[in-house]
Amino acid sequence: MVSEGQEEQLAKYLSLKNNEEHVTHIYRTRNLEIDLNEEEDDAGDEEYSIDMVDRERYVVNSTGAVLSYDNSLHLLGVLCSQIPHDAFTLGYKPEYRGDLQATLYLPRALPLPPEELVYHGPPKHSKKEAKRAVAFMAVKRLRDLDVFDEYLLPISRDEDNHNDTLTVAGKKHNNVPILMTVQVRDPWCIWKKLWLHPVFIDGQTAAGLVTGTRLPAVEVASRGHRVRISSGTQLEFSELMEYHQRRVMEEFTKLGIYYNISHSPLTSQLSFYLIPITQQCLPDFKAMEFLLSNPRGCKDWSQVSESDYDRLMIRCLPRFGSIHLLHRIRYDLSPMSMPEPGSREAQCSTFHEYWIKKWSKKGREVSVSTEGPIVETWHFLRDTLSAYPLNPRDENFRPVDTVHDGRLLPLSDCLWVPISHEVNMAYGVLPCLCQRVTDVYRVHQARQELGLPPIADNLLIEAFTIPSAVFSFNNQRLETLGDAVLQVCTTVHLLHHYPNRHEGQLTKLRQKVVSNRYLLQRALELGLERFVTCEIPSTHKWRLSGTDLSFLDDFPARHVLREYPRRSLQDCMEAVLGASFLTGGIPMALEAGTSMGLEFGGPLPWFMRYSQTSRLASLPPLFASLEEKLGYKFRYYHLLHEALTHPSAASPLEDHWCPSYQRLEFLGDGNFFFGYQVLFSCKFLV
Repeated sequence: MVSEGQEEQLAKYLSLKNNEEHVTHIYRTRNLEIDLNEEEDDAGDEEYSIDMVDRERYVVNSTGAVLSYDNSLHLLGVLCSQIPHDAFTLGYKPEYRGDLQATLYLPRALPLPPEELVYHGPPKHSKKEAKRAVAFMAVKRLRDLDVFDEYLLPISRDEDNHNDTLTVAGKKHNNVPILMTVQVRDPWCIWKKLWLHPVFIDGQTAAGLVTGTRLPAVEVASRGHRVRISSGTQLEFSELMEYHQRRVMEEFTKLGIYYNISHSPLTSQLSFYLIPITQQCLPDFKAMEFLLSNPRGCKDWSQVSESDYDRLMIRCLPRFGSIHLLHRIRYDLSPMSMPEPGSREAQCSTFHEYWIKKWSKKGREVSVSTEGPIVETWHFLRDTLSAYPLNPRDENFRPVDTVHDGRLLPLSDCLWVPISHEVNMAYGVLPCLCQRVTDVYRVHQARQELGLPPIADNLLIEAFTIPSAVFSFNNQRLETLGDAVLQVCTTVHLLHHYPNRHEGQLTKLRQKVVSNRYLLQRALELGLERFVTCEIPSTHKWRLSGTDLSFLDDFPARHVLREYPRRSLQDCMEAVLGASFLTGGIPMALEAGTSMGLEFGGPLPWFMRYSQTSRLASLPPLFASLEEKLGYKFRYYHLLHEALTHPSAASPLEDHWCPSYQRLEFLGDGNFFFGYQVLFSCKFLV
């Protein structure tokens, strides 16, 4: 209500009330584009209502996207605005000419033939409707030419920009953890079927590796030796002795690991056995049972001869925790002999006195024999690292020279460990051998399950090894190369698959299909996480003991739980591409990328997939001297002319339409980066 005395407010109220119908009409038609001239508006309103009856609609069946007269003008404007331009070129816009029958001229910078750049619309009763009609015509045709996608957009929108939401196998996975816990392929298990694989060191049979998986034949360099295993043969057990023989192999392996690697007892069930074998490559149960009957060592020195020097492990009872290697037996000395001047024992009058003083520390009294000869030993060094050189040179296979730390010990207080020198050597190289077997097994499984081409084993191992494994190699170098391969293969495919899309559209498409997010999604869909190597190279934390598996299980578990960052999957995808390129060039990279579901257009090589036909018989006079200056003979002159044509100058030449260099610039950008990456990698490899 208007208060008394407010004549001005009352006048405004009465004015609005009297013009209510007119105001309502203005509000309802506020979005309609009309001319400013009042007489034309009246005529346009009547004609616009007539034109509404003749309007068309276009629906894309696959997506349900609708094209109408209302959105066609906007779509053309967006398409042209996304054409790249430099500081010396104005932005591109569609041009409309005519009044009641409009003609549309699209920018010549669009990579379309001349006949697809001009459209003549139908006659209409208003200028605006004529523009809408010709724009509708143009968008519908450009959709047929695949300039607009199935959603009637020049550039597709990202479905989900949330970093922690991925669509995998048609399902959205929220909050993919930064640190993933996955089941990684692993060959080590004890099953009802066991395979024995002979282990050869420098060509000589050393031991047998037994596990529930038939392992691939592999070779590795370790401690200056060439180590390899051959394909396995299945072990046959008698029904009465099977349980006992399995227990013998397991207990022998635990003692072998204790003496040679860990020096700590193992309580969990093992996932493999490393045992002595006979000349017929069968388990030597006699040798194994002899060790089990003397688990702390053997005191009968009559079985030791000079052939065992520098080959036999011994233990000193007063210092039971240390392991030594027998160098020789000194029958010329006894515990009561006088040490040589200048030796470490020379501070005492006899060896016996030195040992009592040295070993009786912290209130601990020891008893040392005064009879028998003395043994001269070397300190036994353990190697607990499982890292190995991926591509060893020949000099790496020479025996390793070690600095010996000699000790003199009383023979009567020493025990010798009944494990042969060959088996001890096998345990010494066991960590490296197991890691190598695991890596080769994983890449073979990956090649089979992912359908990868025959990429070299070492390159594929490098591609699946992430930096957190702290090996002498990882996938970072291959990732750098693979990123370039991904760029160029994707660029070539998009350029040919979308011949009518301009550089701006192609660049956005490439950004989407080479992004880390896209690679991570593809990796999860493939299950690539099952083949990543992330183990720290230490036998204490890695391979010595496995899960408690019963050999009666129908299906052994050939995998282990591992944790590593999810970003590692993106890096592995690119590294596999780099490995495939180094193995077989671009053709093999196309096969690998297609197997991993990347946008490469299929595995067919480019020379079979794409072809060029020259549209210009001779070089245009404007570029006649270019070949001479460059020292290069061009094969397709139309491509040269296109590469040198600015978007503002795109025009017909000798009855042939020549587009601008923008699409070739898109291709050259990927190839330029790729060329430098390949040059760097090849230089480093040489």
